[in-house]
Amino acid sequence: MLHQIPMPGDAVRLVGQYSGAKFGSIAILDGAIGFAEDSYMAVFAPSAFRDAREVSCSGGPAPYVACDELRPTGEMIAQLFWRWKDLPRAGGGEHYLLEVPLWDWTPGRHRARVDKALDTFRYWSGEHMDHIRDAVQARQFLDAL
Repeated sequence: MLHQIPMPGDAVRLVGQYSGAKFGSIAILDGAIGFAEDSYMAVFAPSAFRDAREVSCSGGPAPYVACDELRPTGEMIAQLFWRWKDLPRAGGGEHYLLEVPLWDWTPGRHRARVDKALDTFRYWSGEHMDHIRDAVQARQFLDAL
């Protein structure tokens, strides 16, 4: 089922560069089922455990990704998860496929916009033009967010 905000168990497609992951790689968001956060650990090449309470992934790389850096694709994608059949024990796990929402992530996109606003602020500060600096700062930061 598609939803409006990223949630644990959703898939994230890399649409930029990130050390240790290839363009187009898929990650899974780690966390407690049903609890929205401002950011999640996105685990690439995951072994993803999912039950009714949580999604717990191992793999990597595993960067923390802010939700405002994720863009909805409107797509669903089948992902492989595992869970305990009954009790945690050797050989007690089972794998299953689940359709989850897919989000796109471009690393540094939001950070680059904030950095540009900071550079503009620093320029006007250096010129001792506080009234321009303050107006530019307010406008640039609103645009960046």
